[in-house]
Amino acid sequence: MAKIWKICQFILIPVLLSGFVKFNLSAQTQILENKYSFSFANTTYASVIDSLRLKVKCGVSYGPDIFPREKKYNAIFSNEKLKAILDSILTPINFSYKVIDNNIVILQKEVVKSENKDQFTMEGIDTMKFIKLSGKVVDRNDHKPIEYTNIYIKNRNIGSMTNANGNFAVKLPRGSSNDSIYFSCIGYKPLHKKIGDMHPEGNIIDLEVNSIQLKEIKVKPINIEEVIKTALQNIPQNYSRIPLNLISFYREIIQQNGEYVGLSEAVLNIYKASYNSYLNDQVAIYKGRKSRFIKQMDTVLFKFQGGISTSLMLDIAKNPSNFITDEYIKYYNFTVDDIVTVEGRPTFVIGFDQNNYSPYPLYKGKLYIDIDAYAIVRVDFMISPNGMDNAADFLIKKSSRRLKVKPTFSSYIVNYTMQNNKWYLNYIREEVEFKIRKKYSFYSKTFRSKAEMLITQTDSVDVKRIKFNKTVRLNDIFIEKLGKYDPEFWGGFNIIKPDESLEKALQKIKGKLPQK
Repeated sequence: MAKIWKICQFILIPVLLSGFVKFNLSAQTQILENKYSFSFANTTYASVIDSLRLKVKCGVSYGPDIFPREKKYNAIFSNEKLKAILDSILTPINFSYKVIDNNIVILQKEVVKSENKDQFTMEGIDTMKFIKLSGKVVDRNDHKPIEYTNIYIKNRNIGSMTNANGNFAVKLPRGSSNDSIYFSCIGYKPLHKKIGDMHPEGNIIDLEVNSIQLKEIKVKPINIEEVIKTALQNIPQNYSRIPLNLISFYREIIQQNGEYVGLSEAVLNIYKASYNSYLNDQVAIYKGRKSRFIKQMDTVLFKFQGGISTSLMLDIAKNPSNFITDEYIKYYNFTVDDIVTVEGRPTFVIGFDQNNYSPYPLYKGKLYIDIDAYAIVRVDFMISPNGMDNAADFLIKKSSRRLKVKPTFSSYIVNYTMQNNKWYLNYIREEVEFKIRKKYSFYSKTFRSKAEMLITQTDSVDVKRIKFNKTVRLNDIFIEKLGKYDPEFWGGFNIIKPDESLEKALQKIKGKLPQK
């Protein structure tokens, strides 16, 4: 049992904490009134903040490498309030801060280089740096939207993705009008368009179904286990042998009884270790925001523990799950369900589900393996319905015995995209649902958590590991930036456009949040 728990815990470990959701503002601001003494002589700003963190004994969150390296700080503080110390350190270099749940969150201010700042909006500043394209991807035959379509520019390593309604919005560097933008989705012919020929808004991209004639492929008798083993053996040659720096958009959503109650979003800087290395990936938050919706959660606070880190652990090529490992393969039934095209290439669709001999809750899903390169290009899976009744012990931690928690649904997607005959992590999605009932009560609440991570930029030049004190850990929080909840918060970063239901929920709170 210990082994299967170790495997399950990296996939998703939601934490359920009993108690009412409240904001204790007095406790948050009290930390700023405490007095401290410091002496800094020719000290880097990163070292200054680390000294504060150790002495004040609270969490400190800030983006990677945001402080000026060339500037040094000199000051002496004697029994000064922390607020005065922070103001003295951060204000001259255009930084601000917030205190959230005993955490100091450091934010970099937007600077407008103009004598009259009121002449410029954030939209005006941003459009000087990039161009924006938006539209919808649909099926050419029935015009239905195509969800989760990959969008990328090959020679710039920049990408995005359509949402659940087929809508997209992508930001591209100025000067890329002669490049081509590619649209690719499983089962459809890839389509590319010259960026300069597209409109800023209202683009309709219609993809054509790519039907494969089996006679076009040399189909041999298939030994499914051999196909899977070959795919594992080919990982070093199919995926990057060097570390990469990834820019990613990450979103977590919480719903209670179908209503949105929490939303967290961030732009992440990811150190992606080589696929033939035993080093772990690292994540740092570059920029983020966290919002509560009008409706508050009742009696239970529901959140991810280390959601960002566990999402990266779903990289099946880097961390093979039990449905493709020798130890557990005997507990699965496999079938060849189909042959489809991915990135225009023929691909096996291998179905799997736990068999009757499994003593553990395992998985059911589809594994996509490129026929020519034997590369894992996608996997869609869930906890098998055959094992769902026994899954609670492995997926849930709860702080109160008065709560009965039952998982009712799970879904995971891991997708890769191909560039220059190598496959790169592209998209990860997790979704899990629980029914929560108080002991001796007839009524239950349904909580659904969704998390998705989209890699929007990949870089292989001058890649360095992230300093440990800047990495995301289990008790870290997103950088929070409340205020007007509008798309321009992200500047030039690409994100996944909110789907229609989330867009409507955001419209309800627009203008009702406290202004920054």
